[in-house]
Parts: sequence; C-alpha cells; structure tokens
Amino acid sequence: MQDIIAHPEEQPSLDNIKRLNPSLDIKRIHEELHDLAGNGVVERVDAEGEPRYRLTENGCDELHGTGLFNAQATLKYYYQKA
Repeated sequence: MQDIIAHPEEQPSLDNIKRLNPSLDIKRIHEELHDLAGNGVVERVDAEGEPRYRLTENGCDELHGTGLFNAQATLKYYYQKA
C-alpha cells in the first residue's frame, strides 16, 4: 500500500511496484494485490490500456491512524528518485 500512495497519481502499475521492490517476484506482488483487492483495500483500474492499482475508500480508512499518510510527501519524493 505504501507503493500506491507514493506513486505520483496513486495508481501504480504492476511494473511500477516491481521496480520499487526488486527482491519480490512479480507473482508474489500480484498475489498480494489480489489479496488486498479481495479484502476491499485496493482496486484494479484500467488506465491507458494498462492495469493499475489504487486504494479504495476502505483502504484509505484502514491507513488513517497508521501515520503513512503523514509520510506521503516523503514517500513521493523517494518514489521519484527510484
């Protein structure tokens, strides 16, 4: 979820997430996104012919109180550097 809120449009593709997590294989990332989607935390959307992932309203609610949104500017900065 951190990679989603760090993305400039908050809708990274699977390849974007893989680039930020080189130690994880694409299958594992896909499984995690599938689990999060099944729990209503993220949703898959089509943007420019490519599937992307974003937080749902439920996902945003889940993250409030974790401090992750407080670090959003920092996360976006490091995303741009990656």
